[in-house]
Amino acid sequence: MSHEPWNDGYPDEPFGDDPEGPQACDLEGSREDDDYDVVPCPHCGREISELAEQCPHCGDWIVPDAGSGSRRKPLLVAIAILLLILFLLWVF
Repeated sequence: MSHEPWNDGYPDEPFGDDPEGPQACDLEGSREDDDYDVVPCPHCGREISELAEQCPHCGDWIVPDAGSGSRRKPLLVAIAILLLILFLLWVF
């Protein structure tokens, strides 16, 4: 019995019939599902993937935008302090 790379030693089961192997749709040339948006690096301005954690061009780390979450934290702290003061005034 000759060992051929496409059948891994099993003459009746070629590689393509492996249930855990790649399916035909995985081998197609379409990469539509794998396309990610390209954004400019905030440090050097060159295009990088939106999923990049570090710029491959300048090497600087990409810090995600804090967004509105950073504005909400002081507001929540102020409300918590106010509620604590009101509770202490009510108890005493």
